[in-house]
Amino acid sequence: MSIIRVAIILSLSLFINSSAFAQLIYNNTFIVDSNTSVSIVNGKYKIDKDIIEGSKNLPRMLNELDTNFLEKKWKVEDIPTFIISFMDSLTGPFVLANTGEPYTKGCIVETGYKNDSNGKSVKYNLPSRQLAFLGIGNDMAIITYCQGGIASSEYILIFKFKGNTITDFWATNINSDDIKTQAQIMRLLKSKISDESLLKLNFCY
Repeated sequence: MSIIRVAIILSLSLFINSSAFAQLIYNNTFIVDSNTSVSIVNGKYKIDKDIIEGSKNLPRMLNELDTNFLEKKWKVEDIPTFIISFMDSLTGPFVLANTGEPYTKGCIVETGYKNDSNGKSVKYNLPSRQLAFLGIGNDMAIITYCQGGIASSEYILIFKFKGNTITDFWATNINSDDIKTQAQIMRLLKSKISDESLLKLNFCY
């Protein structure tokens, strides 16, 4: 094998391994490899539901989380704005109550009271979601929450990001209370990774 050919192979290897994903940017379009669920087309996020519903990216994301420490946060305000914007693009306004704060648990919107900027008590609609866990790392994050409705349920969202750009995403709703720590979430998902009941993506409703 020639020296030039070896050099080319090494250069390609370094390029591919320099990032957790292979990407192409062309005409404001960001395309990740076929095993990730997120792309940006004409400046807007596009989600491949087949990858999420088939959990095709979940094993890799769990492997990365095994060695990725997530700092636990306690407030909705701690969720990075680029993650909120990403979720807004999927669900509409992604509004959550903090852990322990009231939220709408049933199918009828409940109301509460809070002080406005002038200290006056005002009535407002309670969010339909309540934060259960928020963990933020260097390039990954997990959000879990409870959502009210006709039948309340719990949701797990896993994000992979680079800078302020989401590069991979997985989500499910799951009937379990074990979503309050990273260790609980990892054990739960690893035990159910082949469970077809995970193959859902109805968090948009």
